[in-house]
Amino acid sequence: MNKLTVFYWMLCSLAIGLVAAGAAAASPDNGVAVQKVQIADGIYQFITAPDGYVPNGNSVVIVNDDDVLVFDTLARPSTARAVLAEIRKITNKPVRYVVNSHHHPDHWSGNEVYARQFPNLEIIASEESRQFMMTIANAWPPVFAKRLNANQAALDKEIAEGKDSMEFR
Repeated sequence: MNKLTVFYWMLCSLAIGLVAAGAAAASPDNGVAVQKVQIADGIYQFITAPDGYVPNGNSVVIVNDDDVLVFDTLARPSTARAVLAEIRKITNKPVRYVVNSHHHPDHWSGNEVYARQFPNLEIIASEESRQFMMTIANAWPPVFAKRLNANQAALDKEIAEGKDSMEFR
């Protein structure tokens, strides 16, 4: 692991620990709530609430002299847009780098938001993570469809019986 990678992992660990010290709630115009924690001058962590897909999410933002680095872009494009709106309240500098920590979609599904807004964006990931991201994306729609169908059936049963079946996954 190189020094930059170690730094980012240490930064994320520190940010998670500082959440308990206090966070400012934010409600961007698109209605997705995020918490902003300022870790140090120019370094922020954005935390999202559980959404049924992930327990919560977090993204670290580093405002550099000329640009911005975003570490993980969260589980949904809507959430990435909420964080980007918060970044815009901090700085008008362009997001130049996105670092994806690993291949789980809740860490990179917002990449498209940043790529659309910033044509010179560089997305950084290990080669193994990149390969997983390229192949795993197509595996998720059937999984989500199956979950949706199972959850809809459980909801229909709850409505019909008038009680909580605890079958949602």
